[in-house]
Amino acid sequence: MVLSPELVDARQSRTSSPDNRSPAARELYRVIQGPDGALQVELSDEGVLRQLESAAPPPPAESIVGQREDQIFFVARNGADGTYSVTLTEDGVRRFETALGIAQDLGRHSTISPYSTLADVMERTATRDELSDVMRRGRNTLALRLRERVLRRKLRGSERPSAEQSTLSRVGKALLVCIFGTWALLQFVVALQDIQAIPGILANIPNDIWNLQPFQAFGQVGNNIDDAGAHVMMGVLGGLATYVAAKVVRPLGRIYRKDQIIPGERLTLSCLAWTLRGMSE
Repeated sequence: MVLSPELVDARQSRTSSPDNRSPAARELYRVIQGPDGALQVELSDEGVLRQLESAAPPPPAESIVGQREDQIFFVARNGADGTYSVTLTEDGVRRFETALGIAQDLGRHSTISPYSTLADVMERTATRDELSDVMRRGRNTLALRLRERVLRRKLRGSERPSAEQSTLSRVGKALLVCIFGTWALLQFVVALQDIQAIPGILANIPNDIWNLQPFQAFGQVGNNIDDAGAHVMMGVLGGLATYVAAKVVRPLGRIYRKDQIIPGERLTLSCLAWTLRGMSE
């Protein structure tokens, strides 16, 4: 398309003020009457230029400051022999490690239990990613070294225990519950013995009167009743402690993680990891 000299003058006159442009350049269209008497609109060169500018696509907007860019995980380069060489970025390495870890957890050679839930797998993946970040940072401080050990122990705690470990854990938990239960039962036994001794104390009243101590038996009976009441209360508290211990350690519950072998290990490791994370960052 060849522009006329008037169109070129109109384009050049856009940078100048409207007062300096010629009347022809300011004219956008003309209305003329055709041979048949109908009115026709004929665009001037300035009008054609305006139509072209309005039809042209707008220029791409500049990138906004602070806008998140697309993440690039790898860069593939085509070689001369037709093959590609793939270079992973830092984000790509992290995603690759996460993918390999999930594939191992869900594969045939998985080290986790089939009873592990989706929350367990997500927790294990997050722990593995955090451990990878700590290992990349090195062991410059004591907090980082301790954090790495805690995360390694936490990661191993999510694995499947052996049959021997599960059996020993069940025996230990059952023994702990039995200790609380036996102590509570002994308190009731002692209270019963105190009550059973009261008739013998009362039967010895004639001897106390002969020895000029007629009220000694009543004092002993009162002491036995007090001791029996105290032992009954301790037995009740021991029974509650036995119930709480059984609910917490769950000796008959399913053990599918290594951090379930020792009661409270999972909670302790989580608290240590959170504390060390705050110290090292």
